[in-house]
Amino acid sequence: MMQIAPSKTLEFHAKISEFVRSGRKIISLGLGEAECGTPRHIVDAGIKALNEGRTKYSSSAGLLELREKIAEKLFNDNNIDAKSNEIVVTPGAKNALYLSCLSLLNDGDEVVLIRPCYVSNYPIVKLANSNTVIKEVDLIKPEFELDLDAIEKSINSRTKLLFLNTPHNPTGKMIRQYEFDFLVDLLQKYPKLHILSDEVYERIITGSCKHLSLASNQNISERVITVNGFSKAYFMTGWRVGYLHSKSKYIISKAVKIQQHINTNTAVFVQMAALAALNGDQNVYLNYIEQLKERKMIYEDFLNTNNYLTGSSYEGGYFTFIDISKTRLDGDEFATRLLEEKGVAVVPGVVFGEKYTDFFRLSFVNTTELFEEGLYRISNFVKEL
Repeated sequence: MMQIAPSKTLEFHAKISEFVRSGRKIISLGLGEAECGTPRHIVDAGIKALNEGRTKYSSSAGLLELREKIAEKLFNDNNIDAKSNEIVVTPGAKNALYLSCLSLLNDGDEVVLIRPCYVSNYPIVKLANSNTVIKEVDLIKPEFELDLDAIEKSINSRTKLLFLNTPHNPTGKMIRQYEFDFLVDLLQKYPKLHILSDEVYERIITGSCKHLSLASNQNISERVITVNGFSKAYFMTGWRVGYLHSKSKYIISKAVKIQQHINTNTAVFVQMAALAALNGDQNVYLNYIEQLKERKMIYEDFLNTNNYLTGSSYEGGYFTFIDISKTRLDGDEFATRLLEEKGVAVVPGVVFGEKYTDFFRLSFVNTTELFEEGLYRISNFVKEL
């Protein structure tokens, strides 16, 4: 546990909350939590389940009807030949990542983390097995493509797991077909290697790229664990419901066994709400994507008119990564002063990797009006430095 630091994004959120309690109006462009609430039909399904007494235990793998619907979704949307007995429903996608690591990792195994990456990836690996060796590979700046040569050089016979995230947090980038093909070849070359594919933002696409799910390639599908959830596309962050899919009977059996002892099951009324999300009107997220595309245009104008900041292309997810090296401030000082002087909250880049002190993460999840005002304040802050 000494290797595990608290979540810096949540620490920064707590600091924002202190400012709000003191009466200051803060524009939050930090966390990945959409400003809109959970759609009514999803909430009603959860309430209906509660009123019907759906408060008992369920199968540790999850309700069969939900797993069947997830399998249908994976087949139709992701071209993954999924079956209900290959799915485990978990209390959040983060928990699915953790169960996956617990199911796979042994002492001395090696894991490849691609940096910058989701803040919880490193702690999840170390909590699953503190003796796991972590190798970090940086994305290629400024466009944050996968460094294919560096990834291959980091792989050997002891490498058990490679983390993949697309659309990517924090850069907003998506993998391309040539990167997909490279990863397929890599799995075929190293038979002990698995890929943990975090696809929680897969429906939040603002560019022309098509989402690619690695498990759709049947030649390597048994060694891909696909993780997804309901927080982002259905605005269910606080409900805590996600899932993992694997065609490996070994991984699924271990994940279910661990779930039995850690979580027992995901709350049944929450699972019923998730089922309603999959069965209901999908325009709940399609309409929101249109708003994100509008903010994308504002973001691009912001970059084009600012000589001191450069940012990653916004292709999907909720975030982009902004290079502030020309301001001569590091990410912590930049974020702290921006919050104190302009009332705008962003997340320092070092949270996502020690080499990213010259960056901050920008979130697109606030109203378009406040997003535009937040970027205006950032521009003024930079001009005044």
